[in-house]
Amino acid sequence: ALFNVIVAIYVENTVAAAKAQEMDQRRERLTNLDMFRNRAQQLVNFVLDETRGSLHLMDADQVSYEKAMQLDITSEVFQSLLQHEEFQQMFRDLDIADEEQHDLFDTLDVDGGGTIDLE
Repeated sequence: ALFNVIVAIYVENTVAAAKAQEMDQRRERLTNLDMFRNRAQQLVNFVLDETRGSLHLMDADQVSYEKAMQLDITSEVFQSLLQHEEFQQMFRDLDIADEEQHDLFDTLDVDGGGTIDLE
């Protein structure tokens, strides 16, 4: 019985230490501004690359940052983007869990207009 108590305490302490370390790593990732900027730029580039046809950008080789920020993305376009593992991974890197990604469009569409922009 004593051995079981010792093992239980050891396991509990190990799990607590792992959770604390995970939280520290997550906090560091979320406060790393360079990492956030890099992931945000990757998201914008991915959206532009994958939606050129549906956003009527076929003729534009280079889309300016200002023009990209004004593009409207519908729920259908967003859901099609979520079919790409790379897109999902970018959200995971920003600590947006898989189960939250499918509801993310509704969260970002704060005015309920049915579209979101990259800004």
